[in-house]
Amino acid sequence: MFARLGITAVSAAAAVVAALVVLPTGARADVFPDSSDRFVAGDEAGGLGCGELWYARNEIFARNGYRFETDRGRAAFGDGGWTRNPHLNRFERANVDLFERLEYRSGCR
Repeated sequence: MFARLGITAVSAAAAVVAALVVLPTGARADVFPDSSDRFVAGDEAGGLGCGELWYARNEIFARNGYRFETDRGRAAFGDGGWTRNPHLNRFERANVDLFERLEYRSGCR
């Protein structure tokens, strides 16, 4: 996909950001699409910026039907959620905790 756009030799994080920019309205590319099925390692997420960490954390909630109330959340994930208390599995809970810790360490929150 990125070769068609003339993008070469980009990091995984930069590729995700590029995908978020070029996707059609309503479509989205998750930072860690498999974060519901595995533990994300700290070194995988450690180089992400504040916006990417926020997105990585909230994509987990979005997958589980979270109803976002902030403008930022609705802009990123839509307003089709149905719950304010989603059930997260063990991978999701651990990954949310990791992303939150990294956000605090980076001064994002």
